[in-house]
Amino acid sequence: MSTAIREFSAWKYGNRLSDSLYGLVRLLAKPVAQLLNALGITANQVSVCRLICAPLSFYLLNNFKQPLWEYCIVILLWAYSDGVDGVMSKDPGMENKPEDDIGSVIDPQADKATIGALYLFQYNNFPQIVVLTLIGESIIVVLSACSLALAHLQGESVRAVIKKMRASYWGKFKFVLETTSALLMVWYAASPSRGLETIVVITSTAAIFLMIMSLLAKVKKVLG
Repeated sequence: MSTAIREFSAWKYGNRLSDSLYGLVRLLAKPVAQLLNALGITANQVSVCRLICAPLSFYLLNNFKQPLWEYCIVILLWAYSDGVDGVMSKDPGMENKPEDDIGSVIDPQADKATIGALYLFQYNNFPQIVVLTLIGESIIVVLSACSLALAHLQGESVRAVIKKMRASYWGKFKFVLETTSALLMVWYAASPSRGLETIVVITSTAAIFLMIMSLLAKVKKVLG
């Protein structure tokens, strides 16, 4: 049985929703991950590229007033690049990086940079959502930085702290919801309606709830 078929089976018959989604992402992202790996590009390089280029791409889209479909394509491409990054770092046939690799810190920050840039451009339409989301994400970033600093001062291994700060399932689902709400925000900006506004608020509120759960999970790991 081929690897693709095995991964499809794992996606189709996964016992948990997280297993099913992860299997589907692997199935879709693996061809590009294999190509980049063959070209000598590492997962960390992909993460750094996402960290730098995602905010820049949305800044350019916003400044040049590009149509809705271009926003949607770029958002989906950056979400897809996150899956490619994950496959490259975890697939046994590629890098198969340890859990305490620095990429575990860079990758979530790239997600935050992407979502943060998108949300900022929607401030006029959804100010409360944008402010709450950016404050929450900033707290998570500060928590990560303080954890690394305290680990250094206390003589604890930085790699051990990185392992604690790895993204949880709460964070992964949060990113999916934030990406969805960002797409809906752009849609709303292009064609406002009361129903679409309600959907954005519900989706973003769910994402904020998952952000709180992700934050609590990280605090528990650091303090535990």
